Amino acid sequence: FADLRDRLLEAMPTRAALLDGEGRVVAANRAWLLPPGSERPDASPLAPLGAPYLAEFLQRDPDAGPRVISLDPDLGDRQPEGIRAFVGGVVEVLEGRRNRFEAEVARVGQRGRCWFAIHVSALEPSALAGDERLALVTEADVSAQRRAQEALAASEG
Repeated sequence: FADLRDRLLEAMPTRAALLDGEGRVVAANRAWLLPPGSERPDASPLAPLGAPYLAEFLQRDPDAGPRVISLDPDLGDRQPEGIRAFVGGVVEVLEGRRNRFEAEVARVGQRGRCWFAIHVSALEPSALAGDERLALVTEADVSAQRRAQEALAASEG
């Protein structure tokens, strides 16, 4: 089971991890264990094995580091509302109230802003998931597309 699971995760073309029912990272591919493009290459992974995936999105301490999470920079003062909606969508998948959730998230780190299309899909107990319900999380860097859209909008405005 673990060997097949690990091979499937490595075959994913994006950052990919499995979360347990409590939202902890129980398996991940190599891309997941590297920092995303918004961080320095020598930075720590955002959610290493055993870490709660949603901790990054629930971080409220402004002194905890340079990382800023936003779902849409146009939300302004309503940003916490967007983050609550994102966290709520992931929790609904983890609790079995939803099969799939997706959102686009901006991460601002030491190397600037990067955008990620995040997909969370439920995995029911099976030969792959074992006896527990798991969730597959993938994060695809869509920064180039997002920057192209912003540049086009700026040139038309």
